[in-house]
Amino acid sequence: MSLYLLIIPVLLLLWFVLDRLVSKHYRPKDTKHTFDPGKFGIPFETVRFDTADGGNLSGWWIPGKQDGPVLILVHGWENNAGRLIRFIREFHPLGYNLLAFDARSHGDSSFTAKTTVWSYTEDTLAAIRYVRERNGNDSRIGLVGFSIGGGAAINAAAHSAGIRTVLTVGAVAHPLEVMRLTFDRKGVPYIPLVWIFFRYLELRYNIRFNRIAPVRHIGKVPAPVFLIHGEDDRIVLPDQSRKLMDAGNQDLVRIWIAPGLAHGEWDNLPLFWERVLQYLDETIPVT
Repeated sequence: MSLYLLIIPVLLLLWFVLDRLVSKHYRPKDTKHTFDPGKFGIPFETVRFDTADGGNLSGWWIPGKQDGPVLILVHGWENNAGRLIRFIREFHPLGYNLLAFDARSHGDSSFTAKTTVWSYTEDTLAAIRYVRERNGNDSRIGLVGFSIGGGAAINAAAHSAGIRTVLTVGAVAHPLEVMRLTFDRKGVPYIPLVWIFFRYLELRYNIRFNRIAPVRHIGKVPAPVFLIHGEDDRIVLPDQSRKLMDAGNQDLVRIWIAPGLAHGEWDNLPLFWERVLQYLDETIPVT
């Protein structure tokens, strides 16, 4: 009996320590907006729409050509829709209708206690539903996602019929592999510490990382997918996109490991924009 009395407070202390670790390192920090598309002379409408679990998302609807295709933009971790303003500035003049939204626990959207690639996926699916309710079920929709948002775009395209194209930049293939990299660099041993932490996350938040990993879903995407990854990306390693490529439909998925490109450094690489715009013109042109 005395042994049980000793174990219980130890387990409670461990639970508390792990919960604090999650709060400090794995819950997004404040990402409020500091500008909107109007700063760049781009007309837009602020919109809100619901998620399946009762949350709500804030976004910008940027009108393009009437009856033209819609591109949904999905930002990365601890960002908001404004992080993809360069994409908005590139796509808007071409006539694309654009929806850039804040994932839950980011920007002006509602809070969720478990922010994962699957919560991003659910938010992307909510954005798809919003576009179809607004523009009709026959809307031509493409998904553009960065980092964890790229993984979410892949997952969403596998679970929503009719997506015409997917473009990702620095996409996550498996969230635990990206998280483990941080621990490895700090010299934290996987067995037993990191393994225990990952199992705690699954138990605490009712997550099965192998089930939500985009590498498990890309093979079910029936649309073209273009995986772009920076050769110098040290946050989400290029092998993440290579694994996605290997797991995807080889007739539909293509990959480009961009030389000299780090995580999120797309602004000053002309070849990046040439490849992006060429791909979109091939797979979801404005007509």
